[in-house]
Amino acid sequence: MAKYWTKVLIDGQTIDICDEFKMKMQEIQEQGAQYSTTDTEQKGVDGYITQSNTFAPFNLVIIYRMHTADNYSLQNHYFEMKQLLSQINPYYVWTEKGPGRRYYVDKADITYTRNAAAYATFTITWRVVRGYSESILDTQHITADIDETLLWSMGLTDVETPSYNFTGNTGRIFNAGTISIDPRKLQPLKLTLTCNGQPTIRNITNGSQMAYNETLTTSSKLVMDGVYPMIGSKHVGRDTDHNVITLVPGWNEFQIDGASNVTMAVNFNFLYR
Repeated sequence: MAKYWTKVLIDGQTIDICDEFKMKMQEIQEQGAQYSTTDTEQKGVDGYITQSNTFAPFNLVIIYRMHTADNYSLQNHYFEMKQLLSQINPYYVWTEKGPGRRYYVDKADITYTRNAAAYATFTITWRVVRGYSESILDTQHITADIDETLLWSMGLTDVETPSYNFTGNTGRIFNAGTISIDPRKLQPLKLTLTCNGQPTIRNITNGSQMAYNETLTTSSKLVMDGVYPMIGSKHVGRDTDHNVITLVPGWNEFQIDGASNVTMAVNFNFLYR
């Protein structure tokens, strides 16, 4: 029989709470997307004026069975579980059912129903604060030899394991998630470019681009870390056109103009609604 697990990453430590508290995972209930869009109604116009949807946090509910030695052990496990999962800072949760995806949570509500003196059914409701799940690996750690279960749960089974580093003035980047990556929405995206010249990075697929107006040499690295362009520890936003690169789901075709001897690395996590 498969071993079902739930892991949390808290303060740099990974803990399987099924092992820690002698529980068996019974059921996962992931709440559907929660819309936070404000609809606008205009007098004299049918329906609503449509807007782009935004999404609120949703609940991840997991039900467990616990069998302990006696009533005292059950109460102690419950107490210890509260201490572990009731954290000041958000942390990550992921399960055996989707080992390649994790949830960033900030609240855990723990309830239980006693079935007998030493038996209980526990329900843990985590609030997924960002409104989406993300791949457990970023793209700089995806290699051809990683576990197939990770590939499957990250949406990479239908394509050859892609590369997220390329040389030359063109390259292709695959976003296996179902959500576009936009650093302006606090979705991490890091581009590291070395080249000679005054580069303009273009995502031909969606039309986003970013231009650096000074001259780069291969001895320097231009790093677009989210919305912040950096060379070393220096912010160089004033030397750019103040645009950002974004990614759509699927393949993104890149072109680097105005530069030679180009190498670029792209790092991000896949996001899933």
